[in-house]
Amino acid sequence: TGHTEAVGAAAFSRKVGRFDVAGKAAKNGGGSFVVTASKDKTLKRWNLPGAAALDNIGTSDAESDELHVFVSARAHDKDINIVTVAPNDSLIATGSQDKTVKLWNSTNLSLMGTLKGHKRGIWDCQFSLHDR
Repeated sequence: TGHTEAVGAAAFSRKVGRFDVAGKAAKNGGGSFVVTASKDKTLKRWNLPGAAALDNIGTSDAESDELHVFVSARAHDKDINIVTVAPNDSLIATGSQDKTVKLWNSTNLSLMGTLKGHKRGIWDCQFSLHDR
């Protein structure tokens, strides 16, 4: 159940390679993840398996090389150009041709806020590396 149009942006959580959450906890959103944004105006979170499972991708030992969408949200009114994950993995920011930046809860993709006022589409946004 991936995107229906081209993916324009993707970002990994900061937990990749730092914390090894596997099994049921990883499938339920406790571990690392990747988020994708598309021309279909949706944002999707894909939970990643633990490090051992990632090491086996593409081998005969792999349970499954396929990731599944954990949660999805209709994010913007136009194409999404950028997606980024906060250093503490708690927020996701998206920027779009609809001239807005939106902040999302990284666990369930609930909308936390919308930044309006840009005169053109958003092509980049970043979080500060200093988490306080």
